[in-house]
Amino acid sequence: VDMLITDIAMPEMSGFELIEELQKRQLTIPTITITAYGTKNNVVDLMHKGVIDYLDKPFKLKEFEKCVNSVVEKIIQKRIEQKDKEISINEKETRIQTLQQQLTQSQEFEILGKLAGGIIHDFNNMLTAISGYADLIQEKVDPHVNGEMQIKKYQYYGEQILKASAVAGNTIKQLQAFKK
Repeated sequence: VDMLITDIAMPEMSGFELIEELQKRQLTIPTITITAYGTKNNVVDLMHKGVIDYLDKPFKLKEFEKCVNSVVEKIIQKRIEQKDKEISINEKETRIQTLQQQLTQSQEFEILGKLAGGIIHDFNNMLTAISGYADLIQEKVDPHVNGEMQIKKYQYYGEQILKASAVAGNTIKQLQAFKK
């Protein structure tokens, strides 16, 4: 119901009782009352109960039309304001969602940055071991050291290179699994 037009004096329920019933049910319907009993107290009481306008009987059609048009304008204005509030709320909700997405993305980048830093550190350690042992292998043979002893030394260096390579390979496999 967009608008209610009621008389104060009705056969089964007065206009006052109707308006009170609407209030009990928490229905806010723009209301115009028509009355032949337009005392100041009645009018003030009606306005306190939420009646937007009233007409004293007898009235002319032009007065009725003016009253209805005034209430219609108020209804339209209220709907425009409500729409503006809804739009504003929707804009705020959209902005909040955007900010939440940006925060999540920022946190993901931070985690990826830390992960990348850890990976770089681990790879640097592995490459240091590989290149260090490879350098030792390339050293000239020491004529004062027993041949068998040199073979064991080079075997140890080779084992260390293989271990560092295996660790690097496992890191690569973990990264590939993370990528999926």
